[in-house]
Amino acid sequence: MAATLFIQDDSLTLLADGKPIGPRRILDAEAIATLKGFGARYTALTHWREPAALLTLGRDLHAWLDGPEGLLLRLADEAAPPLLFTVHSPRRRPEPADWAVLHAPWELLADAHGFWADNALLQYSPLRRIGPQGTPDAPDDHRLGLAFMTASPDGADELDYEAAEAAILQAVGSTELDLLVDESGEARALAHHLESAGRPPVLHLSCHGHDAWPGPGGQPPRPVLLLEDADFRPAPADATALLTALRPAMPRLVFLSACLSAAAPAALAAPADAAPARPGDAPAAAHALASALVGAGLPAALGWAGSVSDRAAIAFAAEFYQRLAHHDGLAPAVAEARCTLLRHPDPAIRDNWPMARLWVGGR
Repeated sequence: MAATLFIQDDSLTLLADGKPIGPRRILDAEAIATLKGFGARYTALTHWREPAALLTLGRDLHAWLDGPEGLLLRLADEAAPPLLFTVHSPRRRPEPADWAVLHAPWELLADAHGFWADNALLQYSPLRRIGPQGTPDAPDDHRLGLAFMTASPDGADELDYEAAEAAILQAVGSTELDLLVDESGEARALAHHLESAGRPPVLHLSCHGHDAWPGPGGQPPRPVLLLEDADFRPAPADATALLTALRPAMPRLVFLSACLSAAAPAALAAPADAAPARPGDAPAAAHALASALVGAGLPAALGWAGSVSDRAAIAFAAEFYQRLAHHDGLAPAVAEARCTLLRHPDPAIRDNWPMARLWVGGR
């Protein structure tokens, strides 16, 4: 079943297969402050990993949207798996109220029985969409084409890139995967290699990220990936730099496997009692790196809404690419990889489960 939480004209409408469930919810100052409060609580929990607090947050978010009409209870009762749950702002430049909805921790939705993400009968698959609804490209029957680039500038903590590459190859199998490995760490070199390789549809960037890198010339901080230059020095790349490099060979999906690459900016993680967003506030400040790429024309971006452990990122990637290679849909593949972390016996891996966030464009 396809469900959509549609944001328009300062209101929310929950749709199931295109038909409204219940009345609209007005996005007034109180609603915006409540949603921002959910985001602030989630951001705090990315630093202080507490499973019980995550479950409480998920139930509070569920209760808020469910409302007295029982909207989510009706949706769960009627849903046929997989439940594709899209939080959709049709604006290419979302308003501040839209961002409060988009950045709420929808991965955590939970009812009295537990997290929706852990319900095999639902197969809950959340994603966030920016821009007008369009017709996505149909999946093909080809082998999975994946470009895998690593970056480790001088002074940065080492990541186990070889373990990630080996885990993906083992999970997918060499007969199901066309893999290009690029260890240059440079955006320009990557674009050249993508063109030479016939433009693989999926790009995996394994590196470090930062959600508030100082802007040049006193400009506001912006989210970046820490890539390299030719001398292995840090070369922070924001959404503009990445898209400029990738545009000649634009992938269909970029997996920003870097800490904070899909984290809500500080302005959207304000305390619940902070002043509500006002019309005219600058929406650009509300972008995460993943959403900025999608808002600028990339079809889809997957990132992490917090600091993720190396082992958790590897376990997630292995399951995710195995699902893609088997031609699962993009959102269900993310959901199954998320479940791999959620059900992992090692808490150091399991605690990272809600942080993967998928953003898609309007096409």
